[in-house]
Amino acid sequence: MTRLLPLALVQSPAESLTDFAAGLERKVKAHAVADLFVYPELHLNTVDSPGPADRQAYMEASAEPLDGPRGRTLAELAGDLGIWLLPGSVLERGTDGHIYNTAVVYSPQGKAVASLDFS
Repeated sequence: MTRLLPLALVQSPAESLTDFAAGLERKVKAHAVADLFVYPELHLNTVDSPGPADRQAYMEASAEPLDGPRGRTLAELAGDLGIWLLPGSVLERGTDGHIYNTAVVYSPQGKAVASLDFS
């Protein structure tokens, strides 16, 4: 059986998790036909520093496990809004301690259902 999955490809400046949540709520209301909202790579990571050393320090400070606070917030947001959500890739702190550029998909039930490491 074929089922359509209307999606919204969102292109906007990187933003904090708080601003992202507020903006997503507005987008869901404005585009009620969309069931899947897809954001660009590393959308929730705002690296403004020009130097590689600063960038590495930012990545070290920002990376967290997929089931950490950021992941729980994103899962809850998808569940509360009843949407599929791919919030762009995130900086994941793997169980091995390394940092990965990982895309995560959250279901309308508020669960992380898929992830893909781009490293």
